[in-house]
Amino acid sequence: MTFTKCVIQDTRQDTRPAKRLIAAFLIFVGVLQQVPSARAVEAHPGSAAESLYSEAVLAYNRKQSQEAVKILDGLLKTVPDHLGALELMALTLKEAGNDLKALEVYERLLLLKPDQAGPYHFELGVIRHRQKKTAQAAEHFQKALALEFNADASHLFLGLIRFEAGNLNAAEKHFSEVRKSGSKELKMVGHYYGGMIQFKNGQGATGTAEIGEARALARELPDSKMASDIAASSDKILAPFNVPQWFSSLNFLGQYDSNISLIPSGTASAQVSRMATPNVILSGGGGRMSSPVGSVQWVGSYRFNFNKTLNAEAKSYDFFSQTPALYFTYKPLGRTSLGMKIEGNVAFQNRSENPSDPDMPYQFRPYSMGADIGPFLRHGLSDNWQLQFEIGGRTQKNFSDTNLSGKALTARLSAKGSTRSPLLNPGFTASFEKNQATGNEEKYQSMGAGVSNQLRFAAGDTLSASADLLLSNYPESSMLRSDTNLVGRLSYIHRFNAKWSLLGDLTYVKNTSTDAELNSYDRMTAGVGIGWTL
Repeated sequence: MTFTKCVIQDTRQDTRPAKRLIAAFLIFVGVLQQVPSARAVEAHPGSAAESLYSEAVLAYNRKQSQEAVKILDGLLKTVPDHLGALELMALTLKEAGNDLKALEVYERLLLLKPDQAGPYHFELGVIRHRQKKTAQAAEHFQKALALEFNADASHLFLGLIRFEAGNLNAAEKHFSEVRKSGSKELKMVGHYYGGMIQFKNGQGATGTAEIGEARALARELPDSKMASDIAASSDKILAPFNVPQWFSSLNFLGQYDSNISLIPSGTASAQVSRMATPNVILSGGGGRMSSPVGSVQWVGSYRFNFNKTLNAEAKSYDFFSQTPALYFTYKPLGRTSLGMKIEGNVAFQNRSENPSDPDMPYQFRPYSMGADIGPFLRHGLSDNWQLQFEIGGRTQKNFSDTNLSGKALTARLSAKGSTRSPLLNPGFTASFEKNQATGNEEKYQSMGAGVSNQLRFAAGDTLSASADLLLSNYPESSMLRSDTNLVGRLSYIHRFNAKWSLLGDLTYVKNTSTDAELNSYDRMTAGVGIGWTL
């Protein structure tokens, strides 16, 4: 709930700063070019030609370009295929801004050294890109890549070319390679443009994370003008999120439940009533979160759920539960984030003080109270997949049945993905729980797995489908009980606007137990309602 707020705002960010930084990036890449003659080295003066070459090297290193070109012209008239002189001539002409003559020399070098043409293709690509002849530039950079020369910078130029042409998928492939570079400067650029691409694709959360990575790298390079520009641009993009935010939601649902149950004490199946009833459910929550732009973000929240059965015989299945929670996350916008969750739960049940006396009045009394604490880890496997792992220790006191009180250890692994198709956004889960309840009949171990998919239709219509399997074993029960629990669910949201939504939900549960008489059951719930979000 908290992160969605960021995503909605992220997707509206202005991507124009990227274009203003391209020129600075090109200057930077020029410095990184791994050309053999980046600083000319004097050869052994064993001949007249080598003497002239040495003079040209000295003139080049003194930044006397015109003098170096004059000497090299004389040398090449006598030795036209002198490779060192040709390479130094091309480099000197390019740095002097004489692109046309530099092109001629590099083309000549391609013919003389076709087996070592990587540096020449790269330089030709730089010149063609500067001339805005991007198709020819891309061809040369691709050849430099194929010859394994200056791969990181070649990927950067190809990414810039594809980005400017609007081919975002191809651009992202190149920038993802740039982000693997050992150079902080190049990685910084790769993250920055990766963020711009994610914004354009509507992936606000991922875009914000990439821009955050670019800014962090830029701050590690205080002497770089380009890093300063990226840091300033990143600050501007992230500014809307550098403030605390409130969030809240409220849902009202009318529901039919074919077999209403008690609130479960853990992941395993709960005790069912064998009674059908209409329900009304009111749920919601709210909270406040600090800025996700900082190194540590905190999120404090409160959630509640109230259900009222409309079958008088099922009134003891009315519950009011409240869940306060506090989350701390280190590097919330990073590709990898660490955090800690502290969550409580207090539930009240509509019951009489003496259930065996039908004349005793019913009122909401404490049912259970518990707390859950543990760390979690989030990691972006790629731009389209996020993995989360969490473990927790839970303690619970049940006021209605002390056999359900006790402690538990839980673990959960989940993965969420997205694809180019709005109809394919899969998810997977795996879970484990070891519940050490006070009563031997209630002690269990469970393992679960689930799959889900979110289908995003036009104009705010979303359909989510999921299927979950849970295997539970009660090793100390008198009947050596084991359960297989299957759950299938469809939920639908139609957004009228940014605040109001139509909600629909259909769930089917089938629990098969070795203690069939008491614990095997089927249950179906169907509901429709309305939701409001701040």
